[in-house]
Amino acid sequence: MACGIYVCFLRTRCQSLILLYLLIVSEHTHTRNFFNSIGDPDDVRGDGSEVLKLAIGPKFIRYFITQRDRDMVVYYGDYALQSVSSETDIADQLSNILSKDAILSRSFDRVRVCWFTDFEIVPGVFFDVSELTADAAFNPIMGGDADFIFEVPSVIKEVLRSKFSSISHHHSGAAMIEALRLQGLATSGQLFINVQAGNVEICCFDDQGALRIYNRYEYRAYQDYIYFVLLVADELKLDRTEVKAVLMGEINQDSQLYEMTNRYFANTGFITQPESVSFGRAFEEYPKHFNYSLYNL
Repeated sequence: MACGIYVCFLRTRCQSLILLYLLIVSEHTHTRNFFNSIGDPDDVRGDGSEVLKLAIGPKFIRYFITQRDRDMVVYYGDYALQSVSSETDIADQLSNILSKDAILSRSFDRVRVCWFTDFEIVPGVFFDVSELTADAAFNPIMGGDADFIFEVPSVIKEVLRSKFSSISHHHSGAAMIEALRLQGLATSGQLFINVQAGNVEICCFDDQGALRIYNRYEYRAYQDYIYFVLLVADELKLDRTEVKAVLMGEINQDSQLYEMTNRYFANTGFITQPESVSFGRAFEEYPKHFNYSLYNL
């Protein structure tokens, strides 16, 4: 499994959240993790007909619950993790959360897990699934022309297996790429930027809809964020007076990250809600560019 930054060229939160309650996940004061949510728990049927979309990152565990028959998001939960420094720490917190969260204890038709781990992208003709290690998974992308291979930490995977019977693993980058493609947004003239706490995913397509670049960068300061965005734009020889910077993730119009992006690009905007996905009434004020990759799984 390749680690660190990997670049592949291919040719082929939110304002007005409804805070239902705060839940202390850990009993230790130095590792207390708090929970906020959107939606009414009573809207979650729990009869095995819904899809759980669960994201696991180094600083959060969050999820959407979608009713399959209407493709409607009815509930959102978000745990902000504190004092987590290893995969074992995340696994312990996840186990604790799964045992205490009444919503996550209900029955689901399927569970889709979104990861933010190390990855590589390889052309499909060179990929052999039999060579995958036990702590890796893959997602076909670009209509099967390429495969997105990524790490799935075994210690966390075992926690999931002990709780859920039907699990599929997805990488945030693969989910982002495929959501943009399926919604007809994989076109030239746009630089897609997905912002998370401490990292940013950037991708761009050519005139034929082929992936020009996808990469994920870790950053600590705002200056690092804009450095990586401009680095990609310059590598691709994009004209920043013409290309549109399309933002998604943990960013809003009042943030410094938005201000910095808008300073360097003549045209800046947010990804819009896809027509194929609807949200319950509780999400009326929820910015639909938040968690774009997760709710589109």
